[in-house]
Amino acid sequence: MNRLFFQEVKASHLYTALLSVIVSVAFCMPAVANSLDNISNPNLKEFTSNELRRGAPSLYTTSRVLYREAIETLESGDWEKAREKLTLCATISGDYADPMFTLARVELMHAHPDFLYHLIEGIKRTAGNYHRQSLLAINLLFLIVCATTVTLLMAMVILLWKYWRLIEHRINESYSKRFAFPPGRFIGSLIIISLLFMRLGIAIYASLLILSLWPVINKRERTALSFLTVLVIAFSLSAPFSNVLIPAVDEGSITRRFSMMNMSGVDGELYNSIRTIDNRDFIAEKDFALGTLNYRLGRYDMARQALLSSVSRRSDFPQAYLNLGNVYFMQADYNKALAGYQSVIAIDSTSALAHFNIGQAYINKMLFAQSSRALKKASVEGIEKYRAGHPAVMLRDLTVYDEGFPTTELWSIAWRESRGQNDILFDKLLRPYLLIPFGWLGYVLAAALMTAMVLSRKTLALFTAFNCENCGSATCPECSEDTTGLRLCADCSKTIRGLSSVKVMEALLRHRRQKVSGSRSSRKRLKTAFVPGSTWLMSGKTHRGIIAIYVEVSAALSLIWAGMYFPDPRGLPLTDPFFRVIFLISVILVVHLISLRVRPAREQKNFRVLPPDFRIDPVVEKETATERPASVEPKTNDQRFETFLDSL
Repeated sequence: MNRLFFQEVKASHLYTALLSVIVSVAFCMPAVANSLDNISNPNLKEFTSNELRRGAPSLYTTSRVLYREAIETLESGDWEKAREKLTLCATISGDYADPMFTLARVELMHAHPDFLYHLIEGIKRTAGNYHRQSLLAINLLFLIVCATTVTLLMAMVILLWKYWRLIEHRINESYSKRFAFPPGRFIGSLIIISLLFMRLGIAIYASLLILSLWPVINKRERTALSFLTVLVIAFSLSAPFSNVLIPAVDEGSITRRFSMMNMSGVDGELYNSIRTIDNRDFIAEKDFALGTLNYRLGRYDMARQALLSSVSRRSDFPQAYLNLGNVYFMQADYNKALAGYQSVIAIDSTSALAHFNIGQAYINKMLFAQSSRALKKASVEGIEKYRAGHPAVMLRDLTVYDEGFPTTELWSIAWRESRGQNDILFDKLLRPYLLIPFGWLGYVLAAALMTAMVLSRKTLALFTAFNCENCGSATCPECSEDTTGLRLCADCSKTIRGLSSVKVMEALLRHRRQKVSGSRSSRKRLKTAFVPGSTWLMSGKTHRGIIAIYVEVSAALSLIWAGMYFPDPRGLPLTDPFFRVIFLISVILVVHLISLRVRPAREQKNFRVLPPDFRIDPVVEKETATERPASVEPKTNDQRFETFLDSL
């Protein structure tokens, strides 16, 4: 009887153990090789082991040290060894994109088929967490703001260059009526030099350029200029919202301190930095962080108190319930652990970690059917994706998974923290060049744009200047003549003054036009060869010119900054990859080479200058037809000109 009873007990235990093994193999994490064995540096291996013992959810520092070693190996020319180090670096870090991009580049250059996979994986990792997202966002936004502002300024300078003859003519005409010294032809240049020496700042210079250019530029150029100005105004007025990105580069910010618990193991510096947070708006988040850190250190009583305080202040805090359930799990109180995990499911039914931990708790309660359902649900919700993105979890061989601050929660904390700040990030960086707060720039440009529109309508005659319809020289209503039907400058009018023959007048005007336009185009071609986008703007292709300027300015700024303007505060110093420098220089050269191929629209040389009404003379045409025998119409320009000379 007793023997039969013990045999049944042993059999049930055997079946239980066998079923437990099957469930664990089917639903738990797969066994993987320890990547730490591939780290050749003993100091780095010891540091990484200590990080794992301190509960590090990510091997942030280790991956960056390995990446620096891989870059040094790659620069020495041993690409096979560098590829091994890059692969190791990418393997132990689930959120570091740089080794993936470098792997893709090296493999592409050596025709390796894995380059596409690494490129796609690098793109996925680029914005995988708050740390990467915030650094990318602040650098990209600052690049866009600076590139747009510089593009606006350069476009207006090029347009000033293009229309300087018209503006200078009006200045000269207005000045010469009142003063005799200095000569009027120098006054425009003296004004520009004086303004530059006054160092009024980019904001004032941009406003003066808008006021000066608006009356003379054409409709397409006004549209492009208005678009760029409105963009800069929008950036300026929305500048206070950029403060939400400050925690990414400020190690003393609350958001930054909270985010560090997602990237490193628990040490005294990290623990004290969070413990000293005294902002009452973040007490629940502070208690959650301290409870999670104590849990990772194995101090479960302290962790339980802090996490209970956190959920009492915030009932909608699923991460706090999850880690509180883990504390009870480690203390073998599986019923309370399940209660904590179920609270997570009540808030977020798609939490893969909560379903996985529920499955682990049911295994310890010998409820294998419930465990199987929970683990299947965890698989559906993406538990494998979580493991792939957190290799440190695999190396720590955890029974249940804890969670730090998710990306959305950190962005919410950053937004709440930024609302109490008065200083604007971009204002500190751009004020030395603007000489006014960046937030005021929008109002100054808006006032200049509206003033230019009003003045161009109300005082049109005062600003009116146009090109001579024959030679293109600057003229105005006061010094031009239109008796021939064309608006001619003083020099063109002087050329044909006193003549009665229409053909002679046309020949002389055509000769002057070709001479003036030819010399001007050759000088313009030489001057615009090395100015970004100026060839397009000078040729009337405004939108292409603006795009060319923007591309070149963006590449030049990235080249000057030699990487990100805002580097990672705890990032390791890395040399700028030579490939990146070559790429940026190539972009600038390509835009320049394309611009050199742009040819300005050439006017037809063989056409009559004067309008038909002015040219028709019935008496002369009749006498010519009766007195001169019919002749063959000349075909070339030279033949026509010789025929014209013979008729004089």
